[in-house]
Amino acid sequence: MAQFRHREGLFSMPFTFDNYLGIVKSLLREDKTVFIKHNVYFSLEKALEMAEFENLHKIKSSYLISFSSPFYNAMNKDSIEKIRMIKSLGHGIGLHFDIGVIQNEEKELDTISAQKFMMEAYISSHIDYITFRGKPIPSYEFTTKVQLQGLICPDYDTRYSHISDSINDIEINPEDIKVRERFLLGVQPIWWGVEAMDWQERLASLELNKKIEKAMHKEVEELEQSI
Repeated sequence: MAQFRHREGLFSMPFTFDNYLGIVKSLLREDKTVFIKHNVYFSLEKALEMAEFENLHKIKSSYLISFSSPFYNAMNKDSIEKIRMIKSLGHGIGLHFDIGVIQNEEKELDTISAQKFMMEAYISSHIDYITFRGKPIPSYEFTTKVQLQGLICPDYDTRYSHISDSINDIEINPEDIKVRERFLLGVQPIWWGVEAMDWQERLASLELNKKIEKAMHKEVEELEQSI
């Protein structure tokens, strides 16, 4: 059963496609500029499902694809086909880059450049956006160098007020909607669907709970080996 939470001054809602549509429409109804991004770390299937829903309702957004996700391989034939389908629905494609894995700024920049080249080759189109996952948080100098490669980092655009989902909850401050003109709406497709579910139910329905446990166990093992 989905949990509904309400806090003073903030809205909470179940993660259904209809509620997602309601959020977008409420912002557009106020004549706001809305940039929608989807960090795709867990499931390309859910990303494609959301892309199809958005296309049905004439919503355009950007899907940021991970080359290092343990849950899908962005370079295999099935994944490339899904990414191309998302692109064909009128959405943008970008990169969701795992920062701090290489722990060498120059090599990270080279890796971003290589991933950009491969993704553009896959979809036969230019890509414009990149988001980051992990720590440390990229420095201003690093993101400036990334932008010199022709990639925009929307998370660091101070003109936008951020709205993002977290596990089982999304918060929107009505006062922000009144006074702000630009919004960056960050939505992870894995948490959303036709029916209302809490995050455990959503993971179980996608059979991702065991994969996540396995991935976490592997990360712990690799950390122990490095000590």
